[in-house]
Amino acid sequence: MRVFITGANGFVGRFLCQFLVETGHKVVAAVRTLPKKPFQKMVEVAVIGNIGPETDWADLLRGQAVVIHLAGRAHANDKRNLNIDALYYSVNVEGTICLAKASLTAGVKRFIYLSSIKAMCEGSGNRALIESMVPEPEDIYGKTKREAELGLLEVVNNAVMGALILRPPLIYGPGVKGNFLSLMLACNRGFPFPLKNIKNKRSFLYLGNLVEALSLLVEVKNIANGIFLISDSDSISTPELIRRISFSLGRPSRLYPFPIWLLHLFGLICGKPGAITRLVGTLEIDASELKKTLGWTPSFNMIQGLEETAKWFLDKRI
Repeated sequence: MRVFITGANGFVGRFLCQFLVETGHKVVAAVRTLPKKPFQKMVEVAVIGNIGPETDWADLLRGQAVVIHLAGRAHANDKRNLNIDALYYSVNVEGTICLAKASLTAGVKRFIYLSSIKAMCEGSGNRALIESMVPEPEDIYGKTKREAELGLLEVVNNAVMGALILRPPLIYGPGVKGNFLSLMLACNRGFPFPLKNIKNKRSFLYLGNLVEALSLLVEVKNIANGIFLISDSDSISTPELIRRISFSLGRPSRLYPFPIWLLHLFGLICGKPGAITRLVGTLEIDASELKKTLGWTPSFNMIQGLEETAKWFLDKRI
């Protein structure tokens, strides 16, 4: 079937386009600007510019069966811009609702939205997160992702078009960027981590598992509108993540004990208390509802996912 993907030039989008083409779908890759690296020959590229409330989607969506909306604003680091919150809202909320309405008008049958676990919360405490828990997003990214979810579900209420929403945790895999890439760089350089005392649980999601699930959501029949949590099958502590990354890179892990309260104090002094809280805190996801609905078990465990990520990392950076 014909699948329209926003954010197609990103970390997830590139891999997803390739996977869907290889499984027989016709893919239109919507990108902000023409990418330097070409897509596969079977992928049609559509340049759409910036996403927001005024984006004109009408011509591009004709004949599309499924829309997968990956694009969004995740980072806004320009501290000189006093309207950062407005930028998040324009792209993540108004842009999503605009696309959903255009998709409904164009006769799209299913709208799949990649949200974030941040739309729910920053930590799970002593209990793994499940779909029925009340969302309590904390930062502007999480709040706008949650508003986008609500806006999308309102658009499809009593409509022919269906809506499926995924809330993933931190995604890793070949091509990863951001904090996970920084952690890999630190492990590869033998950086000492004063994190041995941390005894938390955190869920992650390998790119291959995410793409596999998205493909199943494209094809599954008779599924009700809803929100699903998704993650790898295993949750691990921050020290264990460092050990596994180091092992996959062929490097020794250098973990040292350090009082956790001093880590929090260091975060306060540096003006990043939230970063330390996420580092030492628990964020565990129960993804059993999605697995049951799709009859699906993730094909990759975390060790396999990290091995593939390490191969990419070492090929590209050494």
